[in-house]
Formats: sequence, C-alpha cells, structure tokens
Amino acid sequence: MLVDEYDFSEQNSVDTIRKLMSVYPELDGHAEKFYIVTTTYNSLTKYPIEEYKTFLHKKILEGKKIIFDVSAETILTNLYQYIHEIIEDIDVEDGSFFCLCGAIDGEVAYQKFRVKYNYKKNIQVICFHHFEYFMRNTHSKVNEPQFDIKLKEKLFLCFNKIERYQRVYLYAHSVKYGWFDKSFYSFEGSIPEFIDKKILFNDSYLNKEFCYPYLEEWVKEVLEQTKHKFPIRLNITEERKNPLDVNQEDMYFFENSYLSIVTETLFYKVTNKNNGLCVFNYEPAYNFITEKTFKPIIAKHPFIFVGFTGILQLLKNRGYKTFHPYIDETYDNIQDDYERLKYITNEIVRLSNFSENEWMEWQKNVKDIVEYNYNHFFDDDKDYRHTRWNENWIK
Repeated sequence: MLVDEYDFSEQNSVDTIRKLMSVYPELDGHAEKFYIVTTTYNSLTKYPIEEYKTFLHKKILEGKKIIFDVSAETILTNLYQYIHEIIEDIDVEDGSFFCLCGAIDGEVAYQKFRVKYNYKKNIQVICFHHFEYFMRNTHSKVNEPQFDIKLKEKLFLCFNKIERYQRVYLYAHSVKYGWFDKSFYSFEGSIPEFIDKKILFNDSYLNKEFCYPYLEEWVKEVLEQTKHKFPIRLNITEERKNPLDVNQEDMYFFENSYLSIVTETLFYKVTNKNNGLCVFNYEPAYNFITEKTFKPIIAKHPFIFVGFTGILQLLKNRGYKTFHPYIDETYDNIQDDYERLKYITNEIVRLSNFSENEWMEWQKNVKDIVEYNYNHFFDDDKDYRHTRWNENWIK
C-alpha cells in the first residue's frame, strides 16, 4: 500500500515538517495540518496516478494540506506536469496544495508555467534557499580549513558530474588551452559512452531529447579525441555516487589548488539551434544555486562561476563577498550566454598564465574574502526564507 512506502509514510512527512519548521519557525505547532510528499520524478511515477489521487484526497478529507517537497529543484517542467496530472481532478478548494522550491523566483516561473499549460488548480509555491540551508545543516564531516598561502600542486579544481552544454564547452576549452592537465578535474557523464551517444549523436541512441547535436565541431573533435579518459573521477566512488556534501577527503583537492571553477546546473537562458544552446525541462526560474556553489565557501576556496547571468549578484544579496578585481567578474553582467562563457574561459586562461609570484600575491589579496564568506556561511542567525509564510495558509 502507498501508506507503507517511504515517499508516503507518516514518519517521513513528520520528519520533513520538522526540517521545514527550522526554516519557517512560524509553522511550529502546526505540523498536524500538513502532509508532505517527498517528490522526485521517480517517486511520482512509481504508482498509477489514480492511486495518488485517492491517497491524497483521503489526506485532504482528514484535514491535511498537501506539500510537495521539490525544494532541491527549480521549476522542472516534467515534474510539475506530473503533479498537476495528480491534482487537477481532485475535488478540493484552492489552498490545499503547496510546493517547496529551491529557486527563489519559482513563484513567478510557476505562474507562467500554469498559464502556459492552462491548469485549473493552483499550487502555492514556497521558495527558500534550499541548498544553502542543506549544506549548512548537513555539514559535519570537515574540520575548519586553514587558508594557507603557498604554492599549490594544481591551478584549478573543477567538479563535474552530468554533462551539460556549459560543462562540455568548458572541458573542451580546458584541453584546448592546456589547463586541464594542470587542474584537479572530474567529469562523470550521466550514462556510459555519453560522448558517443549524446555528444556525437550516435543514431543508435534512441532518447533523442537528451542528445547534444548543436555543439561546435571543434568541441566535438576534442571530446572524440579524449573520450578514452572518461569517466574522469576525483571523489565519486561506488559508495559515494553523488557527492552533494564536502568531506574531509575532499579537502585535499581544495587545499592543493588555487581556486574552484564552479559549473552550476543552470547556465543558458536561451534555447535556439543557431547558438547551440539547449536547456531541457526547465521553466525560466534561474535564481537557483545548488550545493556546488557552497562547497568552495565551506572549504575556504576562491571561486569563479560558470553560471547564469547574475549568480554573483545573488550571492552578494545573501551577504557574501566575491573576488573582483582579483578575478574579473564582469562576466556576471553579460546577458548573452555564448559571450558570457567566452569571457569566463578567457579569464580562466588569464589566471592559468600567472607566475608563482603572482599566485602568492593573489592568495594574499583574497584571503580575507574567503575567511569572511566561511564565517558568513556558518552564521547562526541567517534567514533562509524567501517566500514569507502567510498565516492564512496555516488555517
């Protein structure tokens, strides 16, 4: 029965409510009014839609409001479509359904999505700084690092798992300009032989939606010439297949490189064939940063972002400092995705040509910034809310 499954267990709902109340203390004492569904695409497609409808309708008749916990995601089109397939025909008033969202512009993006697909039911989207909160409250495996000013073994640290356009381009640039071998670099890929099947667009791969046919030819050539290196691994093991956290073993890579190149999940805002840009299954909710952003902050490591326009400003709005002029951060204001990526790679190339004396001076300049960010991250008084919980939603 559904009620016995983890995704629909009473205990899981209560545990998640407790976590939510630590972000929204105004919910304290109201846990019994909500039922939380742990929401991933795999969990939602585990059972027939009619079973979900029956189960959730029963919970609503018992006086519960339903919260779909999608806090680790932005507005994922296929996920929200499936949620609406479940709730559209449930005979209840508006105000029964909520979604937790990790993109702080998720409320606006959701309403555009709802209008686009002409859905009758409305979900109240609750946005908060999920990954900042998640990393702060799960971080217990690392001693406070020391920022040592010294010559390092490698120039850069760049963790990558799933291949996305910006990561593929960056990898190709790292090989072309010679800083791949001077860096700690990982690149897993989402499936075996992803280069043959997705990058080079092998016709034997049937899932055409997730192929990458618009890459420039030189990028494809680099991937084809170096595909024998994949998967390129640093900290992924059989026991740790998706390293969301930072553990003590990871600190070796941070301590022995000068800065992190952070390839965030979202980069491209434009989807068109002319520029070779492609974003799958996302509505335009882009104020979304993941655990990738907070790893170097936890490790007292300087960073440059391969991310969407304004990601640095988003961090500044949260009280963090960034590294201009020691890193040219003009890229954060460049709207054109292709031009922004080119600007970022040019800045990485500039840094890669530093002399040993320049790196020593550079570390002295950024030391106070990394120390400040570390302390700000662990500030006990930080408010992770974006959407303010309306007291009418609790009634």
